[in-house]
Amino acid sequence: MSDPVLEPYDCWFYAIEHGGDSDKTEIGGAPLLAFPTPAHFGWARQRNPNLVAYVMDDLLEIGRTPIMAAIGLPKDHDDYQAVRREWIGVAIESLLADIKHAIETRGVFPGEPFQNVLHLEGNVYFINIDTIDGITLASATGAGTHQMNRLCYEINEIAGVRLTDALRRLHQAAERV
Repeated sequence: MSDPVLEPYDCWFYAIEHGGDSDKTEIGGAPLLAFPTPAHFGWARQRNPNLVAYVMDDLLEIGRTPIMAAIGLPKDHDDYQAVRREWIGVAIESLLADIKHAIETRGVFPGEPFQNVLHLEGNVYFINIDTIDGITLASATGAGTHQMNRLCYEINEIAGVRLTDALRRLHQAAERV
């Protein structure tokens, strides 16, 4: 994978439901699901044989991106919490890779925003970092206070120090412009 922003997503497995009304692979088609292991995909496929597996290159070829995927396991699955934590980590790794790539290749401007999208439990979140507002979290789907607080806590637990360091590096890089 040559794109450092997509690289963290490359080790996951993806699926789209085909058949019936969900037989759409274009942008805006059937939901894209993400699975951390082939076993997780196999578990889901046993319950829904219409799931078709995709690898990263195939997704990009049909105009889909793993950044728009949601976790493919239900919340009551034994591995869900660990998978949720891992999926949040992947989104953060992608965001950090974007920042690192920008600093190393083109520089950054003061206030330039960096953002990644995270789909969790029917909500769409934006993890943002810039030199004006710092590190912020927003929801495009009206996630409640409890959901936002929970995700903020998880992000801090997973990568709070690394995000703070990335913000410091952004400030340093912006000062050189």
